[in-house]
Amino acid sequence: QHYLDELNEIHSRIAEHGVQITRCISNSEDLKKPHQLIVFTDASNQALGTCVYLRCPELRKAHLLLAKSALADPEMTIPKKELTAIVMGADVAKFLHRELSMTVNITEVLLFTDNAACVGLLKRPSVAKGTFFRNRIQKMTAIARDFEINDITFFFGHVDTKENVADITTRSYLDNTHWWNGPLF
Repeated sequence: QHYLDELNEIHSRIAEHGVQITRCISNSEDLKKPHQLIVFTDASNQALGTCVYLRCPELRKAHLLLAKSALADPEMTIPKKELTAIVMGADVAKFLHRELSMTVNITEVLLFTDNAACVGLLKRPSVAKGTFFRNRIQKMTAIARDFEINDITFFFGHVDTKENVADITTRSYLDNTHWWNGPLF
């Protein structure tokens, strides 16, 4: 019953805000211009999440393409959950690039998390301790290499928690004004 009540609350909030989702994100000429996939990731005790935006810097427009969340393993520590969410975000970016590469000129993939410790691990993989961390860092390195082989710049960095739009994927609220078009880039 609790989940049904929460689902009804979410439905009410969506109806209250008059949310409309645009299916067409750009015309065919604009899709030839350089685009970025901008990925945000987050984790909490309950969930992991990622959201990906397609952004055309020249047009100064961004659109939510895909959001994904998963229940978190309650036995995992927050750093492990955060790193798992980062890998999930990179996997989603890889999938979207593969699906869109014939129609959209994607030149950059920018991946952000609000967990500074994970940023440090990914920028200095030699300090990673334990099989869990080394395996995920190895996967991230492979994904980054795949993008770079395809002449796509891959950047990984930190974003302030207040600007991390993926936070909404791990919490039970919809009051994030940047959800549909991303933060002010």
